[in-house]
Order: sequence, then structure tokens, then C-alpha cells
Amino acid sequence: MKRRSKLGNRPRRKIYRFILEFPGLSRSELSKKIDMPYSTLKYHLEYMKKRDIIVEKRISKYLRYYAKNMVGAREKQILNILREDTPRMIILYLDAYVSASLHEIANFWKKDPRTVAYHIKKISKLDMISNVQIGKEIYYELKDSWEILPVIIKYKNVLFDELLEDYLDWIEEDWFTLENGADIVTKILFEMFPHPYHV
Repeated sequence: MKRRSKLGNRPRRKIYRFILEFPGLSRSELSKKIDMPYSTLKYHLEYMKKRDIIVEKRISKYLRYYAKNMVGAREKQILNILREDTPRMIILYLDAYVSASLHEIANFWKKDPRTVAYHIKKISKLDMISNVQIGKEIYYELKDSWEILPVIIKYKNVLFDELLEDYLDWIEEDWFTLENGADIVTKILFEMFPHPYHV
């Protein structure tokens, strides 16, 4: 929620996406890529820098910009787990539905429940999944999708294929402001993940 409020401005989100995808760009390079006046860009960069969202480094004669803690140990953990097919399927399903049982996940992806259970345990060890028991069933959910989405954006060309194009477009456009376009987001997610309880 903290980062979401700091970047509750569409030009700022656009700048941040480019810094995530193209780390180390200078102001002039960013200005050309984003098609934003230099003075406007400078204002937003200063705003994000003061709020500890991005870092500015002078390399040779240029000031270059990076997302804060861009390649930290946690990001590497998330990226490594997302590179594996089954964990990635589990994470995307939980991001779409908020919570789900082991059997719901296994049935959707046509996986053996034992395989899904094994990977859920592996993801849980990274403190990415929590669970709650309701009756005899255990339901799983992502602890913090806001921690995972920046990694998805940054490495989307490595991690995903065309089947998730709409999902990725939504993430890039509105991942900081979920309250905007909720109906559109819901439609996209349920087209991708047709849940048996959704009517």
C-alpha cells in the first residue's frame, strides 16, 4: 500500500515501468522512450528519488536511474521460483483468485495434487504463501502480490508466453491502482481462469 500511494500518478507509473524494464537509462534516454518533456520527467524522477522508490547513480557524465533494491536477494528468490512452470502456474492462479484449495489449483492446471502440494510447500518456504483451514479444506493465498508483480513486469519476456498477454498488459497498466478498472480486470482474469463458482 505504501508504494501504491507514492506512485498513484499515471506518468509516474509509466516512468517506473520503464526503469524496471530498462534499468540504467539516463534522463534524456527516458525522455525519448516515454515521449515526456524533460522538465516533467525531471520533476517525477526527483519525487520518486526523495521517496526512496528509485535510486540515481552518476556513471561517467550521465545520471542513471534504477528501481530501489532492483536486484536484491529477495528478487532473485522470486525470479527463480517463477522460472519453474508449476510454481508459476500456482502463483498466477492465486493472484487471480486470491485464495484456492490444493484441489482447485490441481484441477485447473490438470496436475497431480501431490505435485501441486510439493510445489506449494516449496513456495511457502520462501514466505510467499499463507494458508487458512476452513472445515476440512486448506485454502492458500499469496502473502504479498505487490512484491511479486514488479518481478513479473521486469522479466516478463523471459517468464511468459503469449497466452498471458492480456494479464501482463493489465499488470503493467494498473498494478498500482487496483481500484481503477476493477470490472475490466475481473473480466480479463475470469476469461483466463474460468472458475466453476463464478457466475
